[in-house]
Amino acid sequence: MTSETRSTLLDDPPIAQRLFSDTRLAWLWLAARLWLGWWWLQIGRQRVGSPDWMNGGAALRDYWDQLTHAQGAATHPLADGWSRAVLHFLLDRGAYHWLAPLAAVAETLVGLALILGAFTALAAFLGILLSVSHLLAGTSSLDPLLLVLAIGLILAWKTAGWLGFDRWLLPMLGVPGQGGALITRLTHAASRLQARMGAQLARRPATDDSRS
Repeated sequence: MTSETRSTLLDDPPIAQRLFSDTRLAWLWLAARLWLGWWWLQIGRQRVGSPDWMNGGAALRDYWDQLTHAQGAATHPLADGWSRAVLHFLLDRGAYHWLAPLAAVAETLVGLALILGAFTALAAFLGILLSVSHLLAGTSSLDPLLLVLAIGLILAWKTAGWLGFDRWLLPMLGVPGQGGALITRLTHAASRLQARMGAQLARRPATDDSRS
C-alpha cells in the first residue's frame, strides 16, 4: 500500500509573483506609497497644527455632535442605528479628548512611514484602520481608493518598501517566522549570557562547600 505526500502549499500564479514579489516592479509600489503617504501626511499635518484637534479635540467633538443630532443623521445614513449609539457613548465619556490627537498623530506617522518606505505593511494596515473610520464617518470620498492602495501595499509587503528603508529594515529585523540579522544576534547573545549565568550558578555550591 503506497502513500502519497501532498503539499499543502499552493504556488502563486505568475502574475501575482510578478506584481507582489518582483523587485523590478518596486517602482510601481513606490508611486502608490508616495501618493498615499503624501495624502496622509497633509491631513495629519493640518490636524497636528490645529488646536481644535490637539487641545481637547473640539473639532472631533463638534463633528460627532452634528452626526448624532437629527439633522446630521438625516444627511448621513451611517450616523443612525448602532453607529449613532456608539457616537453617543464616545461623546458621553469624552473620548474625543484623546482620540482626536491620537488620530492626528497616527495620520502623520502613517504618511511619513509610507513616504520613507519604513515598515510599509504596518503603516498600510494602520492606514486601513483610519480609512475605515473615515468611511464610517463619511468624512472623505477618497477613502475607498486609499483602502485599495493600502491593501495592495500589504499584499506587496516584500517589495513595496524595496525602494525605501524596508530594503534594510526587513533583513535586519526579520519577518514573522524568520528572524533577521539583528534578532539572530540578540538571540545568540542572550543564549551565551544565559549559559554563562548557568555555569556561574553551577559553580557556587562547590565554592560554598569548600569554604564550610
